[in-house]
Amino acid sequence: MPTQKLHFEVIPVSTVKKIVEGLPQGKKENGTASGNGWRDLAQRAQRETDANKMLELVEQLIEKFNQEKLQRNRAAQVRAAR
Repeated sequence: MPTQKLHFEVIPVSTVKKIVEGLPQGKKENGTASGNGWRDLAQRAQRETDANKMLELVEQLIEKFNQEKLQRNRAAQVRAAR
């Protein structure tokens, strides 16, 4: 099997798990349960034992985190424009 080139920094699974362990559990995000947020994806990635499924979860995690960050930045710009 040929080696695939990655276009993002490779983070060891152990590091991701340490980050996830430090996250608060059961916290609500933006008025909704955290089940739909990036924290839930991070916790699912922490528990996943299949490497391919874990990579999929991490990709979803990065996408969700970036979406929420973009929304916060837009909201901050709107508040600053007032």
